[in-house]
Amino acid sequence: MFLFLWICGVFALASQSWAQMPDEWEQLTLQDKNMLRARVLDKWDAMKPEEQEKLREQMRQEWQLQWDQLSEEAKQQRRLRFSEVEDMTNEQRQEYFRTRIADYMIKRAWDKMRKLVSERKGGGSRINLVIDPGKVEGHIDERIYSQSLDSGYHSVNGGLWGEMVWNRSFEEPVRPSPFYKETFLLPLRYWQAYGPGDFEVSGDNPLNSKFSLKITLSGDGFQEHEPVKIDQPADEVEDALAEEGQDEQEEEGEIIWQDEEEITGEEEDEMVGNEQGDLDQETDDIIDQEASAEEAGEVKDAGRPDQTDSSYRNKDEAGILQTPLKMEQGLKYYGSIWARGDKQVTLVVRLVNQVYNSRMYVDTMLAQTEIRMLNDEWKEYKFSLRPEESAENGTLQIGFQGRGTVWIDQVSLISETALQLGGFRPDLLQSIMGMKPAMLRWPGGIYLGGYRWKEGIKAGHKRMQLPGMAGDDLVDYSFGLDEFIRLCRLVEAEPVIVIDISRGVQEACDWVEYCNGPADSPWGGMRAENGHPDPYEVKYWEIANRQGDRAVQDYCEIVKEYVPVMKALDPSIRIVACGSDRQDMDWNIDMLVHGGDYFDYLSLHSYEEPDNFAGGPMRYEKFFQEVGKFIAKSPNPDIKLYISEWNADSTDWRTGLYAAGLLNVFERSSEGVSMASPSLLLRHVSGGARDNALINFNHGSSFPAPNYVVMKLWHDHYGPYRIRLSGNAGGLNAVATRSSDGSKVYFKVVNPLKEPFLVELGVNDAFKVSSANIKLIAPDSLSGRNSLLWPDAVIPIAGRLTPDGQKIEFNLPRWSAAVVTIE
Repeated sequence: MFLFLWICGVFALASQSWAQMPDEWEQLTLQDKNMLRARVLDKWDAMKPEEQEKLREQMRQEWQLQWDQLSEEAKQQRRLRFSEVEDMTNEQRQEYFRTRIADYMIKRAWDKMRKLVSERKGGGSRINLVIDPGKVEGHIDERIYSQSLDSGYHSVNGGLWGEMVWNRSFEEPVRPSPFYKETFLLPLRYWQAYGPGDFEVSGDNPLNSKFSLKITLSGDGFQEHEPVKIDQPADEVEDALAEEGQDEQEEEGEIIWQDEEEITGEEEDEMVGNEQGDLDQETDDIIDQEASAEEAGEVKDAGRPDQTDSSYRNKDEAGILQTPLKMEQGLKYYGSIWARGDKQVTLVVRLVNQVYNSRMYVDTMLAQTEIRMLNDEWKEYKFSLRPEESAENGTLQIGFQGRGTVWIDQVSLISETALQLGGFRPDLLQSIMGMKPAMLRWPGGIYLGGYRWKEGIKAGHKRMQLPGMAGDDLVDYSFGLDEFIRLCRLVEAEPVIVIDISRGVQEACDWVEYCNGPADSPWGGMRAENGHPDPYEVKYWEIANRQGDRAVQDYCEIVKEYVPVMKALDPSIRIVACGSDRQDMDWNIDMLVHGGDYFDYLSLHSYEEPDNFAGGPMRYEKFFQEVGKFIAKSPNPDIKLYISEWNADSTDWRTGLYAAGLLNVFERSSEGVSMASPSLLLRHVSGGARDNALINFNHGSSFPAPNYVVMKLWHDHYGPYRIRLSGNAGGLNAVATRSSDGSKVYFKVVNPLKEPFLVELGVNDAFKVSSANIKLIAPDSLSGRNSLLWPDAVIPIAGRLTPDGQKIEFNLPRWSAAVVTIE
């Protein structure tokens, strides 16, 4: 239903004005026409057969009406045109009719948008407001446009972190998933098995953590294993795999482990250098790694055979595979596998694409590498693969040929593009950069409880992977502290680190020293050994994420215990303490009275039901004002508010309206609210129940939710000075700001109501109005949303406004958000 909105968005973005939207299809260039046709035909191909037939019937009816109104001469011309179609080949004829379908769909969408734009110009109830750019009423801290990176829901592992393989160390058992309908021979999530072999999750001398995958090759001839559904409940499978004595439990959305001793298998002070999640070397060294392997005789590039089916697999081969993986033609993919086993076994690694050919799916091999010289000791075998074709849903195969037993662990595959970007998936990194977050908070949230930061600074293959789950995501340390700091540097964001208090005060002090201590300090020296001699200078430290079940007096004592020793290591750090989870004023008052001398920011969470998109922001504005009154009377009146997590729980336009309304509240509350970050930032589309992320993705593509679209638009029009806005805004939520040089005025407004408004803005004569433009988000439906198929359904549409002297008039449709820029 949002097809026409997307098409309008394309035209509007190209022209930057509704007024410049082409009036006739013939005015478009051939390139523009073909671009629109291709996108629309993607939509057509995704329709169900009954939906396609319904649209065909509408086309037939409309064309019949048009035919009946034609003159005989015009009908004869149409008949001649159709005779040309009859002379076409089947392929040409199919393409011709697909083009006609595309043009019909575009015309319908175009007509609807024209009607919608016409209705917008019609206006509604009149709102009169006056902006006075000379009256500065507050300073807006740009840190309200920050982000919170929670590593759950495959946001990092399987997402932002460029590692393409899931469940790399074979620690995660099968679990139900709403996205991937998994049925496996192995009790391991995301992996499937094939060939004549016995597969076992083995605890016998694993490389790291608890398990490796043991494969016994029988050599009895090739057989394709039919996947077998694991009927045992996921928690029972995990209990069976988990080591005795390890008690995993969820508390307040966080994972907490309770064990009597460390399970790392080595003392923490015996850690080796950090390989940054298998990326210890500089990018150039990693790209050259295949040369040394070839010189050692370990890797043989088998090239690409002529076969276009599964016959390239040796009949005695057994192995595992994982899909889907997106692969680009000609791009190098670097990987490694840790293995041990019988020397006579050959390890084969392939990239495969499954294509539809002659009514059946056929495997086409894209690239292959053979690895020999296995031995009884664990060893890392590095390789590179360059697929000769692209694949949207490719497969990684790890096969073994011969007879004997092998163990494998810690499988890795990453593209050279990700390596060149420091290890991050390009499209997701670009999406974060597009938001220009002032600060980045980590590790969250749901991922924090029991988080062992020291695991994340070890060599990549030594990082433990624990059986705890956080938001449908294995707690994995492939993305650790050094990778987080690297990410902050890439996106130019100030880091905020949330410490886990379940590990004790010394753990927190070691963390501060690792980040900020000199290279000659114990943990600063470890940072230097890991390749980072200069201190990270992390300024902001949050004492835990939230304390829903803990008494406020107990938490105050923890803050009083932690802060002095942390500041003894670095007096310049600023402390964030937990406030109320929602609107518990008693907790906040006790924190301010009994612990206010120990912290600089009070962290509040602001989650809302999506249907409260209109009233929710206003309610929180009153709450922030109320907390601010108590801060002013507290022992430390300089405390500021940090809204460290906020959002509405949906990815439709209701969340976009809530985001716009709350961002306006932050700008109006600048005296008290100095920092804010929504959550979730990222989420794989398979990830559990919490569907409110700003950036959503699968293995190969992504889309922004409306809250992303709004937050980017608002931040792109950040003005540090809040200026006077007078008049009765009615049901609108509005704020006016000014750029730092005073040359631009921004009017940010949200219409959360079902009725449209005609807005008249007057500007004080001291600021001479020369031009104005608007960027409007108005899907005309609360259920409007973007998706993997249609990532542009909800976008800002740009238009020019014509000032009448010092006055500007524009229509604000129902359920809309807009930014007006006045120069």
